[in-house]
Amino acid sequence: MHTLRLGAALALALTTACSSSHGATTLPLTPTAPTSGGGNPVTGTQASLRITVPRAGTATSSTTRRPRYVSPSSAKLLVAVNGGTTTTYGLTPSTPGCTVQVTTLLCTFAIPAPSGPDTLAMSLTDGAGNVLSRNVVTATLAPGVATPVAVTLAGVPTSVAVVPGANATVDGTKAPYHVAGLFAQPVEIEPLDADGNVIIGPGAPTITGATISAGSAYAAIASAQTTDPNAYVLRAVDGSAGGHTVTVSATAQGVPLADGTTSAPISATTDFAYTPAIAVANGLVVNVFSLESQKIVAQFRSCVCAGLTFTRDLKVDSKGQLYALTLSFLGLSQTGIVNVFAPGATAAGSAITSGVHVAAALALDKNDNLYVVNGSGFRQPPPSLSKYARGTTTPAFTISGSAAQISQPAGLAVDASGNIYLSEENGSINVYAPGTTVPAQVLSDPSLTQPGSIALDAAGGLYVADAANEDIAYFAPGSSTLTSTLSDPSFSNWNGNSYLMVDGGGNLWSSVAASPGEVEEIGAAGLPNTVSVVNVISGVAGPMAIIP
Repeated sequence: MHTLRLGAALALALTTACSSSHGATTLPLTPTAPTSGGGNPVTGTQASLRITVPRAGTATSSTTRRPRYVSPSSAKLLVAVNGGTTTTYGLTPSTPGCTVQVTTLLCTFAIPAPSGPDTLAMSLTDGAGNVLSRNVVTATLAPGVATPVAVTLAGVPTSVAVVPGANATVDGTKAPYHVAGLFAQPVEIEPLDADGNVIIGPGAPTITGATISAGSAYAAIASAQTTDPNAYVLRAVDGSAGGHTVTVSATAQGVPLADGTTSAPISATTDFAYTPAIAVANGLVVNVFSLESQKIVAQFRSCVCAGLTFTRDLKVDSKGQLYALTLSFLGLSQTGIVNVFAPGATAAGSAITSGVHVAAALALDKNDNLYVVNGSGFRQPPPSLSKYARGTTTPAFTISGSAAQISQPAGLAVDASGNIYLSEENGSINVYAPGTTVPAQVLSDPSLTQPGSIALDAAGGLYVADAANEDIAYFAPGSSTLTSTLSDPSFSNWNGNSYLMVDGGGNLWSSVAASPGEVEEIGAAGLPNTVSVVNVISGVAGPMAIIP
């Protein structure tokens, strides 16, 4: 398939040119020998037909196409007037009436046609005789009267392709295209002519059935709603899309043919493999990396804020909606905000401020309810933990007061049963049963000095970043005492701060806030007894939050 984005519609100007004494100039008639007989005789009037053929490789994308351009493979023009003899005209630089104009070939032919209403059946073929586009036009011709008629030829599809669109970020150049999760990707659904040229613009066949035929639980496709009818958007609808393959199906409808029939609809399917992505926050800049290529696939600001502000936490729910918690230090006061980004968006669509002040961490439960924990600050409300139902901006309930035992919160997580885990920098982890306001359990250990970020795996195992000891404490599912401690020489770069998360594959990730900074993947194999750093994303200065 050529990587062309060229139109399949013919810019045809039909004007009368009288050969009598009215003074009009007769354009040169340069047909080849007629290919069939019959029809009405042609006398008295001529139609001046002008056609522009783009040369192959002169267009780079559908956004630069010119409507009514024809396929660059067009080699012959076939014209039959009033159902009569079909005349073939060559479309080459050496054909009389054709001239090369920079990147196009301009041909002008005089077509004999009688006065009055005429029907011109036109087809464009390649050198092998394959029909690339065709149409029938009716025009009333009168001697000495110019009657411009614009004609659009319908492209005849022989195949259809679903390919990454302009500015798409994919790993690999052939299907299955590897697409990093979290952010939407542009997709082009392209009907192709017999020579593999893309048919776009007026005259392009209608695209139907652009659907996810496999993997619809993880992705959706819709029109991009732009001037390009071939442009679509493929987006993940589930935060765990990484590791799954979705199949996009599309059909290009047929067009009328010269024999009165319609060409058959052409269908195709293409696989897009969603690879895991990771978002790393540095200050207010959030970079989204493909874990397969480690390329940045998206970048945005977590908050349009003034003053000394940084991103404290990031979370993404099961539908791909992203939450970014930022803190601002303004004098002696601290204020927080949770910006909410729709799936694939790089600008926040809404914000949560009610119940958010000196926010330390975010968490999501299996129903996508959001939890925000706040610490203490100058002229700020007392420490608290608030729950927000998905799509709401005010707390459904709030835990606070001395009985809640929230004083120096650092990390937050919710397990599959709805139990809330809250790490305190004083050395303990509070566990709140669903709907309760006081800890049902407190996890601690003499060796656990300064708990920070925490993360839960699918089995309920709890990982705690111990900022002071620069290691990871591990509590087995259901255990109230420390099971083991994970350490690695690279943890010495924590500088007292790290952020943990577990991805959909069960791999543990840790950010290293040292300069230049990096994010490490700690392999799941052998945990919780051994640690193996199997993947490193480097050069991310001071990463404060990461998400799968």
